[in-house]
Amino acid sequence: LSWVSPYVAAQLVLPPERPFIFCYDSTRDAVNVLLAAECRGEIVTAEMARDISERRDRRVLNSIERRPAPNTSNRRLAAVGTGFFISLDGMILTNHHVVAECGMVTVESDSGQAALTRIVALDRENDLALLQTGLIPRDAATFRSGPDPSPGTRIAIVGFPDMGLPTIQPQVASGDLLATAPPDLKDDEPGRLAPRVDVRGGNSGGPVLDDRGQVIGVISSKLNTVKVYQATGQLIRDIGFAISNSTVLPFLDQHKTSYTLGGDHIPAGKRGNADNASAYIARLSCWQ
Repeated sequence: LSWVSPYVAAQLVLPPERPFIFCYDSTRDAVNVLLAAECRGEIVTAEMARDISERRDRRVLNSIERRPAPNTSNRRLAAVGTGFFISLDGMILTNHHVVAECGMVTVESDSGQAALTRIVALDRENDLALLQTGLIPRDAATFRSGPDPSPGTRIAIVGFPDMGLPTIQPQVASGDLLATAPPDLKDDEPGRLAPRVDVRGGNSGGPVLDDRGQVIGVISSKLNTVKVYQATGQLIRDIGFAISNSTVLPFLDQHKTSYTLGGDHIPAGKRGNADNASAYIARLSCWQ
């Protein structure tokens, strides 16, 4: 998911009849695109929304560019995404679309260390990418073995969502799995999961975890609430799309990448949960 301001995103998808409005949340100094009845803040004009978003963009860019990032002179920060360490030798898994258009990708660990990454493998069709870095994580993710989890399974996602501006510390959001993706969407296909959870820009490339803290998939996108409303008249929100282990693990095997498998035999809480995923989560910065 690319980092795009709410103003720009809304200009791309607002229908001509404009049932959606720009709602300013003063507590977060952020603009959201909502139905008028759902706005709990101040309804603002498109021009005001643009000014607010541009002000926030300048602030976050100044904040992020002051953080240590090696050899990024003469480049601009284009986007922020998520990845996670799958081995203790510095291998990171993320989405193809997080890194494919970058001139340089840097990674920052939970300790604040930053380093350059090298792209090892890309899979455009399945939206997966492997990166190598010299950083040594405190831990590596464990993947759940066996078939994809059943609908209703409790899950959590961990990453760096855009909360009006990209976050510095990893955030956890909880939800469950839908039986299938909403109808008429291309993401409803084998090898895909539809987690009912608050996915935002910046979550792309982050892990989807079961209640034992094991990875069951990789977040790749979110449902476009406005587009679905235009097409169906249904207001559907907080649904993401993820690449399941049935696609992820063959990709890792194909590229002879080591990883750790767990399983149902691991007692809940033994390996950990979403809250301690910070030991292997990685904040990725795309520089152009």
